[in-house]
Amino acid sequence: MGFMLGDDQTPARLHVLTTYSGALNTHTLELIVIGQQTWQRIQGEPWVLKPGNVDVAAQVMPFLPHVANTSAVMDRSALRWYDNQTNTDIVLDVDTGTGVPRQMQQVARIGAPTFTVNYGGWNTPVSIDAPEMK
Repeated sequence: MGFMLGDDQTPARLHVLTTYSGALNTHTLELIVIGQQTWQRIQGEPWVLKPGNVDVAAQVMPFLPHVANTSAVMDRSALRWYDNQTNTDIVLDVDTGTGVPRQMQQVARIGAPTFTVNYGGWNTPVSIDAPEMK
């Protein structure tokens, strides 16, 4: 996932490549959003312009750490806290020299799978352009 939340002069941009792996097959979905336009392609097929509006911030926020109203504890290079809204224990691994996040892991206390986000290129410029339509 690459994104820019945008501002008054620059529209929000998002590029997501998702791979779903199951016992029988693997499925890929790619999405590009620039301002009010959204393109999608499945399994490397041609891009399709999709109707509707995608809120880039709403798509990105679940993948970013949110430490609010918690008793977060710093342990070596990890910040740990409990999120009562999702009933998960969260560990945010950070580079102690720069404070840049490296990985966030959410572990549900009751029966849900672990959710892991690996960060790379934090705060580095990204270029997200409209796809070439064929």
